Amino acid sequence: MATTRSPRRGSMQFWPRKRAKRIYARVRSWPDSKKACFLGFAGYKAGMTHITVNDDYKNSITKGMEIAMPVSVIECPPVKIVSLRFYKKSTKCMVAASQVDFKVDKVLARKLRLPKNVKEQKLEDIKLGDYADMKVVVH
Repeated sequence: MATTRSPRRGSMQFWPRKRAKRIYARVRSWPDSKKACFLGFAGYKAGMTHITVNDDYKNSITKGMEIAMPVSVIECPPVKIVSLRFYKKSTKCMVAASQVDFKVDKVLARKLRLPKNVKEQKLEDIKLGDYADMKVVVH
């Protein structure tokens, strides 16, 4: 039996200890922005390394000296735009109002159900003032 004084075995940072359902992560929160821009993209931690930099903190003991700092290496896969989705605000939530589809690869059919007939809707025909939010669907 375990003793009552034994410390926790392992970190809660890696909880629950089980295999992930999928290899890509889910983004749960987005930053607020006034201008129209991409708020995030997929990047995966590939490893760590170190760099040497000149310390320029004014209150540091090593000010003006060359120090080594740890850095993370992030790998970003190529991103292709599949469609643009426009949302209108309803009484309770955001509702998808329209969607503009672009030409997609056949490889994407392994992951998603692609429509057989893509209706041609041009981006110039959409009035951006009618919608509350826009999201870019990428793969």
